[in-house]
Amino acid sequence: MLQSFGSSSPLYPSTFAASVADVLAETDEETRQDKWTAILTDVHDAVIYLPLWGKRIPSVTAKAAIEGYAPGYQQFDYPMQDARAVGADKNVTVTVGAQTGLFETVGRLDPHTYRPNEFFANYWVYEGLTSYGANGAVEPGLATSWTSTVNGDGTETWRFVLRTGVTFHDGATFDCSVAKLNFDHFWAGSMSGGLRAYHNWYGLPTVADSWSCDGEVFELTTTAAYYPLLQELSFIRPTAMLSPNAFVGGASSDPLTQNTCPSGSSWSSEVTCAGIAAVAGTGPFALAYRSGNATAGDDLVIFKGFADYWGGAPDVEFMHVVKYATASDVYDALDDGSLDAVLGAGALDPADIKTLQYDSRFDVLHGPEMMTSPRRRPSSTRALGRRRAFLARRVEAAPPAPASTDVAPQAPSS
Repeated sequence: MLQSFGSSSPLYPSTFAASVADVLAETDEETRQDKWTAILTDVHDAVIYLPLWGKRIPSVTAKAAIEGYAPGYQQFDYPMQDARAVGADKNVTVTVGAQTGLFETVGRLDPHTYRPNEFFANYWVYEGLTSYGANGAVEPGLATSWTSTVNGDGTETWRFVLRTGVTFHDGATFDCSVAKLNFDHFWAGSMSGGLRAYHNWYGLPTVADSWSCDGEVFELTTTAAYYPLLQELSFIRPTAMLSPNAFVGGASSDPLTQNTCPSGSSWSSEVTCAGIAAVAGTGPFALAYRSGNATAGDDLVIFKGFADYWGGAPDVEFMHVVKYATASDVYDALDDGSLDAVLGAGALDPADIKTLQYDSRFDVLHGPEMMTSPRRRPSSTRALGRRRAFLARRVEAAPPAPASTDVAPQAPSS
């Protein structure tokens, strides 16, 4: 779309890219806020479609089986670790809204790659240094705190204090050497032909320069100040942590010849992809069983609550994720009691969700509104004014993270 703007427009591709790059390198919070406001105002004034239409992700849980569930803060984040199983039976049966709509498969269930992996399953199994919280806040994950320093040469060094007492599903210990091993793999090679070039759909791989351990503090240095770093480390892939035992070659795995990218793929001219040897993260649920695979799909996948989870063992002992052929089948399973929960959008018809809101057997909840699709800009002056006011409130409500902090900061909403 930007190609349609002339060279004098602030939305001309090269001009727009330079403006965004300038904001990403800005370390003064007030100045950065002003620059974002100017960019968003230019976008709002110039384009036909605006990403200001959101939707709220639904969940339906049977009161006889599950209590305490609340939707997560992102579209495929289903935090069943916070739910409680009603009664003595701690096993629950769920189906989920997936990227495919109806659940088809959990994919390869590796932490550093993409489709056919499903976000919801990776959220249950894997974690990164930071996590995504309410209103875009960046919260501690496998790192408990962090600080940053902008160096005299313009580079920036981040120091992450790692969480202690964390174990992987296979019993391995999480420490700084494991964090470094994971970074060595998912950013292996150069920006021209390595995996960082493959992952450059977001900015962090393009500025990451080096990473190392100072005892149990993980240090990450970037080529320039880059304030979205904390938020981008909260993405569920590719910066989530895999057990050292699950690398091909174990803890001494070679990132260039035994990389965790999918075996047989040609992601990089500098890296040989070997895949992973096992599914093992630090998340609240561990993979216990699957009926199929990433290619054929899954009729049933069972996750076991991780008793040694650092955040506390989930009350749910076994979670059965079941595949259904149609949304009508999902509704019928809820109605006959064979299904305990539907988590996320796409698994039930919207009309059926409305019906279930009035059924006393179920709790129907909707998560916070999130921007997922564009809506046509209103044509009237009054409507345009309302939209501009909304934009101004949105910019003011979520200030970007400061450049240096030792607590979990607020990140810009995305």
